[in-house]
Amino acid sequence: MTLRFRLWVIAALTVFALAGAAAPSFAGIVLSSNMNVQTTDSTNISNTQWIAAPFRSTSVLTTITDVNLDVSATSNYAGGDLSVEIWTASNAGPTAFMQSIRKSPFVSTPVSITGLSVMLQPNTDYAVVARGNVFNSYTVLGQPRSGTVRWFSTTNTTHTGDGFVSGRWISNDSGVSWNSSGRTHKMSVFAAPAAVPEIDPATGGSALSLVAGVLAMIEQRRRRATLVA
Repeated sequence: MTLRFRLWVIAALTVFALAGAAAPSFAGIVLSSNMNVQTTDSTNISNTQWIAAPFRSTSVLTTITDVNLDVSATSNYAGGDLSVEIWTASNAGPTAFMQSIRKSPFVSTPVSITGLSVMLQPNTDYAVVARGNVFNSYTVLGQPRSGTVRWFSTTNTTHTGDGFVSGRWISNDSGVSWNSSGRTHKMSVFAAPAAVPEIDPATGGSALSLVAGVLAMIEQRRRRATLVA
């Protein structure tokens, strides 16, 4: 085995081994938040009435890591799943479903969704859409009615994060059409730059040990071949 070939083998094995030991690192920071401002009002979310809160990615923050919504149960909530989704958006409202980030019964306030890795395009408009999916019905005077939860809103535009966008959209036909409003629903969106691989010291050491073992085996076979010749 020539010296050049052995050096090539070392480099290739090291790259593959360390690639296997690399893990993406996410450190979410505030992209958009108004969770700490005073509440002005609330609007019900139901199976047919959906609410969308806008935000915008930046040139750097393009991976959603956490989303929190100031949502609370009402006396009309009788169980059923609350869905939270990421949609693409324009000035006219949400344009297309992108990814579901939650589908489970309402448990507590706020609704916190963590451990996400939702990739966004830089400097692009998006919306967090909340809807019933499917809320159980409750009965009033013998008549069934759709259950609801409420999403708190504010007229205060105080916020943190470069991706904050004020206003909201409401759909009363299950997302077919959207109407805008001056109120802004309370939420926070955390995001991170695109993942940068980090080497885990434990697995990185094991990978290098593997490389060393393979090279030792190659060298041993080379010596045996030399003796036979």
